[in-house]
Amino acid sequence: SSTFFVSATMQAHQATNSTKQATKQATKLVLTGSSTLIPESSTIYQFDTESGTQEALLDVAAPNEDLAAFSDACVCGGKYYGVFANPPMDFGIFTADLGSNQFEARTHTSNLWHKVTCDPTDDTKLVGVSSDTAGVFYIAKFDLVTLEDTTVAPFPTDSKAVWNGYDAQLQFDDPARPSALYVSFADDAVITSGGRA
Repeated sequence: SSTFFVSATMQAHQATNSTKQATKQATKLVLTGSSTLIPESSTIYQFDTESGTQEALLDVAAPNEDLAAFSDACVCGGKYYGVFANPPMDFGIFTADLGSNQFEARTHTSNLWHKVTCDPTDDTKLVGVSSDTAGVFYIAKFDLVTLEDTTVAPFPTDSKAVWNGYDAQLQFDDPARPSALYVSFADDAVITSGGRA
């Protein structure tokens, strides 16, 4: 039995299908499937939306059993960046090369990441949402060269900004080129570019 985590921020990359007309495009989705068994195992799959076929690319749990709990992921520059979370013990971002189907890095981050996508202004960074141990949420960046995360700006902190435990409450307007983040907190709190509405 498996559970598939498909993130709304997951980038679908386009690949030309050489057996079809030159104008015909097939979308290939990259996603993570995790078993519901203990010990858990997780595999990165590629799913072709045109043919309906799937291909297992990489088993990311072995030998990294603690990477089995996923929060979000994205594909940038041919690499798969997945958020793993086993708080309070460990959390961070791991990298897999989709060209070679090889696991590359497992990086512990200072904050727990909830949402991640490619930074539209800098191809050496990821941008997303993270939180610290006090429960404060931030717009944050992850540097793919130094493997360090930095906070950009905190979310407003008040009694309404309560995380309900599901990362689906955090969504980018356009995962490929995000310009806005939609957040749904309890009590109908809404955060806009001008502050709380």
